[in-house]
Amino acid sequence: MKKAWIFLFPLAVVLSACTLAEDVTPPPGYQVTQAAQPTSPPIQPISSVPAAPPNPAAGETLYAERCAPCHGDLGRGDGPQAAQLPNEPTHLGDPSVAREALPADWYQVVTQGRLDQMMPPFASLTDSQRWDVVAYAFNLSVSSADLDQAKQSYQGSCASCHGDDGSTPTGGVTLSDPSWMAKQSQASMVAAISQGSGQMPGFSDSLSETQLWAMSAYVRQLAFSSAAETPPVASSGSETATPSSSQTASIVATVSMGSGSSEDSPQAGLDVTLHGFDGQQEVVTQTETLGPSGTVNFPDLEIVSGRLFILSTEYQGVRYVSDVSHLTEAGQTLQLPLTLYDSTSDMSNVRASRLHVLLNFPSDGVMQVIEVWVLSNTGDRTVMPSGSGGLVFSLPSGANNISFEDNSIAQMATRTSDGFSLAMPLRPGQESAQLVFSFNLPYQDGADFHQPLPYSVDGVTVLLPDGGPTVQGSSVEDQGVQDLGGQSYHQYNLKSFDAGGAIDMQVAGRTTPLVSLGSNWQSLVLGAAALVLVLAGVIAWYRPSLIGFGRSADDDEDDEYDEDDEEDEDDPQTLMAMIAQLDDEFDAGEIDEDAYRRRRADLKQRALEALQAEDD
Repeated sequence: MKKAWIFLFPLAVVLSACTLAEDVTPPPGYQVTQAAQPTSPPIQPISSVPAAPPNPAAGETLYAERCAPCHGDLGRGDGPQAAQLPNEPTHLGDPSVAREALPADWYQVVTQGRLDQMMPPFASLTDSQRWDVVAYAFNLSVSSADLDQAKQSYQGSCASCHGDDGSTPTGGVTLSDPSWMAKQSQASMVAAISQGSGQMPGFSDSLSETQLWAMSAYVRQLAFSSAAETPPVASSGSETATPSSSQTASIVATVSMGSGSSEDSPQAGLDVTLHGFDGQQEVVTQTETLGPSGTVNFPDLEIVSGRLFILSTEYQGVRYVSDVSHLTEAGQTLQLPLTLYDSTSDMSNVRASRLHVLLNFPSDGVMQVIEVWVLSNTGDRTVMPSGSGGLVFSLPSGANNISFEDNSIAQMATRTSDGFSLAMPLRPGQESAQLVFSFNLPYQDGADFHQPLPYSVDGVTVLLPDGGPTVQGSSVEDQGVQDLGGQSYHQYNLKSFDAGGAIDMQVAGRTTPLVSLGSNWQSLVLGAAALVLVLAGVIAWYRPSLIGFGRSADDDEDDEYDEDDEEDEDDPQTLMAMIAQLDDEFDAGEIDEDAYRRRRADLKQRALEALQAEDD
């Protein structure tokens, strides 16, 4: 019997509030692996500075497309999609906000997202594009009139030492250096300008407070004001990429080892593959051998508008991929970094940044539990299960009909006496992996929910349909009814847990199914995926294809993974046909755009994996 995971109602409107739904669709198989060092705040330590002065003019276009729908045209948090978000977007145009901010921090937010604020990461933008957006965003909090006046003050008081364009090194500082400016807030610059620094005198007597702030904004523009041509924005969807010229450029892969590795640099002889994608199709595949210098050169690459490139390699049994980038200028040599990590079987650095538990009651006597684990690896090595070991997950007593949202994850799972183990590598970094699965528990007007936690968990959110059962427990905090996409949910929060702790709560009351099963159950599943992702903050390239695992209510005698119910859909030809059919359904208006984008991204990734499997 084919198992279908039908657990919620369509809620794609919530996901549509996040602009990643309109972000550039990444190539199949892509996932970010450049992990930052672990830290508690959502903003990670700086891992990059601008390689060249950012271009605010280019950033304006990107901001209008990617940021304004939530943050608003002027950065006031009043974009057309802001009202649909559970948290008000940051007021980027508010001087009190911008003056205290570091450009490096805003760059990290654009790169990694703010999952706690429902802001997705924009990994499909190139590094320079992200800096362009940051440079433009800082301009929202200052007027052009103030900048013009500050320019005159600068020329009269500062240019003689720092140079007309800030390029003259003075006191160890070059104002036009974007790498230096990335770490300066306006507040810190105002303090230096007003009070003086080193041999530089203070200007508190000659400049008003308003002029001091304007001067700091103008000084920032000396480093953040490239006159370079606006880089093209790669488009998603099925558009055909077209050559911008017959000229070529090069990509140099710089492969390095992450901190904590036993080697200073990767071993020479490692095969590194460059993948180039035009829309949904891989059109470039080149494999070169890593040299002693830790670099690989891919020369004479055709410049094609919209063509995206990533690097991949396998190291100690783990596949690593680079960030996404693209070529924009003839003769360009693009440095594309790829970081590798040593592997370890030590699980002590695994933790859950967040655990979301959704309770549904699809039929009498059944409570369905959907769990979304946002996993982090706080160590400096990739956790790679060895032998029979793996990431372990304990489930409440009586759990049955375990299902995973991802076919590849299901194939890594092994049933244990109290749950399952997962032979999945976990790369270093905050929120570096997400796991979504469901199971059923018996329910008759109430149930005790006791789930051991093998890892520390920073916090747990529990959601139920409003009007149904309620949750109680010594550590349960009632957050009241929340509106998500027009549907009301009762939310409960639980405290953080140390490894070895357990969720203990009591669910009691009459049941209310959250969905009524209609004929188009696939649309229901896609809508459910949207809700799960928004609640988890996992707003990136979700795979809605689900597969059963373990025991169902009617086959308790079978402890092994059952593949008989799975349709053979993972061959490249079938997957490409499914993509074509999906395109036809979308063109005919039969499927919501957000659901279409997520489903298409899933099929693309599965197609790449299938092609790679055939090559192996």
